[in-house]
Amino acid sequence: REGERLPNLRALADESVRFTMARSPAASTVVALNAIFTGRQYTETRWAVHPRIAHLFPHLDDSPRFPGLLAEVGVSSVALDTTEWMRPEYGISRGFSRVVSLPRTQGDSAGATQIVDGLLTEIAREPSGAFFYAHFLEPHAPYDLAGKVGDDWSRYVAEIAIVDEQIGRLVAALRARGEWDRVVLIVTA
Repeated sequence: REGERLPNLRALADESVRFTMARSPAASTVVALNAIFTGRQYTETRWAVHPRIAHLFPHLDDSPRFPGLLAEVGVSSVALDTTEWMRPEYGISRGFSRVVSLPRTQGDSAGATQIVDGLLTEIAREPSGAFFYAHFLEPHAPYDLAGKVGDDWSRYVAEIAIVDEQIGRLVAALRARGEWDRVVLIVTA
């Protein structure tokens, strides 16, 4: 049923390799992303309260990060986000060649559109290729960006549909540019 509401993700799943038994290394986005970029678990990295946001971040951890390893071999990397904590000073995105911080207001579903617009701009800037990371905040509690009617699950799926639409727009643009065959797109949640 959700596949009908998420046609672009369904189409990608049908033509892709899917990992149906994958598990997140943490329930926290910050911890999970750090594990993805460092290849290390929470207990293997250094976490401390950041002076700007009273929350634990790996800003003092010196573990190599995937984007930094790419830079060492001459591959550019670009992160796009609408959250303050994705800036390099918080440790998660350390090593990216460029971090593009996009403005976002609380409760604004336009963030997904901004991410894809920014991603398409950045891809055009890197004609020889690069690693791009885009972080969508939709879906995210309290699940009201697509409306406040329905139970938590239906509102959650409605927010995934916001991202689904933008992923469809990204894929269509890459196909139209003739770049789709050069792309490895990884969708994770």
